[in-house]
Amino acid sequence: MRSLLRTTPLVCALLALVACGDSTGPPEPAELVGLSGGDQTATVGQTLADPLRVRVADANARPLRGVEVVFEATSSGGSLSGGAGEDAIISVAADRDGTAEAEWTLGPLAGQQTATASVEGLPPVEFSATAEPGPPAAVVVGGGDGQLGLPGEALARPLTACVVDEYGNGLAGETVEWQVSAGGGALTTGSSQTDASGAASTELTLGDGLGFNTVSASRDGLTPIDFNALALTTLVADAAEDTFSTGISGNAVLPDILGLGAAWDGDSLLIGLAFRDPVVMAAEGGPNVVTGLLDLDIDMDSLTGIPSAVDEHRPNPGSTGMGVDVIVDLFGNEDGDLVIFDWRPNTLGTTTPDFRARLIGFKVPASLIGNGPLLIAAVVGTVNEPTDIVPEAGSLLMDAAAGAPVAAGVEPAPVRVPLKRTWRPVGAEHCD
Repeated sequence: MRSLLRTTPLVCALLALVACGDSTGPPEPAELVGLSGGDQTATVGQTLADPLRVRVADANARPLRGVEVVFEATSSGGSLSGGAGEDAIISVAADRDGTAEAEWTLGPLAGQQTATASVEGLPPVEFSATAEPGPPAAVVVGGGDGQLGLPGEALARPLTACVVDEYGNGLAGETVEWQVSAGGGALTTGSSQTDASGAASTELTLGDGLGFNTVSASRDGLTPIDFNALALTTLVADAAEDTFSTGISGNAVLPDILGLGAAWDGDSLLIGLAFRDPVVMAAEGGPNVVTGLLDLDIDMDSLTGIPSAVDEHRPNPGSTGMGVDVIVDLFGNEDGDLVIFDWRPNTLGTTTPDFRARLIGFKVPASLIGNGPLLIAAVVGTVNEPTDIVPEAGSLLMDAAAGAPVAAGVEPAPVRVPLKRTWRPVGAEHCD
């Protein structure tokens, strides 16, 4: 009995070691707590003053060293730095106190931004920060540029300019100065303040003459921008983003045409085309190259029998379906001029277009087309691969020039198709 009693402590010790054999590994993380770094405010693109800090502990609230904590900027393109790298997602090992930290550089979008810290198997800790816009860097078009209108009448939509920082965030409380620089139009206000989205607006009544009206928008210390409108007597609108093709082969992304207008200007027919986005001539190159045809039916004789410009039903062929007598090639030539030819085709001459970002204006001499009434339609793209047609259905009936003879069977009264007041904005009317 005495021998058994002497060995009992040793046996107990051995049994205790065996019993504890499964618990000799490192303790598991059981708690992840945010310590500091949340609810800060800084300018977009700047690093927050205080790093994001968290603490990792076991079930007994003891700090755990070496545990990998993953920090992630979860919104607005921000980045994190700490440990061995800098990225939107980084991994940082907890120190001897169980803490891990990362510096957070905010992304470019103003407003609330978020980041998280996480350890596998535990709920993440979320941090938020308020990103404020940077200093004014530019005045940009918010909406209203590139409209067609009637002489002496107000445009359908206001002109909207946005004051933005280097990342495009709108700035409130900035003063925008407006001035008519061409065309003789009148503005409702000469200056206006930007709203919470950074937008300031004015309204333009076109001058009494035909052609371009230009309005400049400026903010002290920044480069001014221009808004252009084209005054014509006969107008038709086309819905935005109703194109039926993604574009022709190659790197050209063909534009969305929004409107067509015309007016007799002395001994020429003035034509205006409006587009959703800024456009360029093929001779210049670029991502939004204008290609296509403007069809003029002088004798109003439809040779094809196909209703013109019904884009949702006839994406091919790309002609407007009219009895075309004269064609203006919107692709132009190497000099940047548009080529005028007849339906055979024989070159009749050229015309130099006036590009104003979202507007194109050009003249076709009456000597090539006469001065009687005619039908007009335009197709953007190529004959074999069109992308958009204006008008959507039918064609624009252009009245005869004053005192001009009228074609047989055509009403001599002038025809004016008012611009639709529901014409979709060219771009946003605000800056957010």
